[in-house]
Amino acid sequence: MTKAQEGAFWTPTIRSETRGDGSILVWQDEELGPYPRAITERFMEWAARTPDRLWMAERGKDGSWQGLTYAEAAGQIRALATAFLELGLGPERPVLILSANSVAHGIVALAAQHVGIPSAALAPAYALTGGDYEKLRDVEGQLSPGLIFAEDAAPFAAAIEAVFAPDVPVLSVSGGIESRESLKLDALLATEPTEEMGAAHQAVGPDTVAKFLFTSGTTGSPKAVIQTQQMLCANQQMVQQCFAFLKDTPPV
Repeated sequence: MTKAQEGAFWTPTIRSETRGDGSILVWQDEELGPYPRAITERFMEWAARTPDRLWMAERGKDGSWQGLTYAEAAGQIRALATAFLELGLGPERPVLILSANSVAHGIVALAAQHVGIPSAALAPAYALTGGDYEKLRDVEGQLSPGLIFAEDAAPFAAAIEAVFAPDVPVLSVSGGIESRESLKLDALLATEPTEEMGAAHQAVGPDTVAKFLFTSGTTGSPKAVIQTQQMLCANQQMVQQCFAFLKDTPPV
């Protein structure tokens, strides 16, 4: 292995201590490197550096790969972030995501976080298992969302109607709920980014709440755990220092 190749991998200085009870404490001496103030800041850097590189992809209904480049995703994040601000979303009116992982799910979460609007993603089962939706009601009591995202609104309609106030709008890619305001993702992605959106992004700082991560609820009600922008950014810097090649070659 050449020195250049060695430099592409993590080679930390490790210290350890074995206690009398058999527990082992481990430290590594490398200091944590600098990290951005906002989780989307480095995303926008990649969009500028490698605009045509694929960011995320998923299988379409016909089985083919469908995805977004960094530049396409960056444009959608800015547009949707502007639309979210125009809807009056903010720290007290976060975005609740009910549907499973997808490209659209990722764009919605990053758009909210781009301008200081927290997002929270739930296991879809909370809204799809029927019954009295006890855990979903517990989540609603802690969160008070200003917008609900469900990629296909139809399967989630019963839960949304049962649990959330009628003035909470639903954002979807397909489907809708007749009894409340139903917004389409494509329509919001056509929003023209504004200076106000740019200012909101610049106001995001280390202590801005990025997301609420809910515990599993296996031993009781799900609990909302605050995740700040600094927590997410510092974690990503840790990952980058462990896998140094990610600095130039992002994973697929």
